[in-house]
Amino acid sequence: MGKSTVLVTGAGGYIGRHVVERLVGRGHEVRATDLPGVDLSYAGELGAYRPVVQG
Repeated sequence: MGKSTVLVTGAGGYIGRHVVERLVGRGHEVRATDLPGVDLSYAGELGAYRPVVQG
């Protein structure tokens, strides 16, 4: 399967965080979203990660 850009909603939650990490680990480009105020700083530390969108 080819690499693709993936949107993960709820990326600040327990499952969302693991989904983001797994997708980045497999080489996908990830965009993560969550509600305003949710800490998504972990995602910025991942290599193939696009800017976070909140709201």
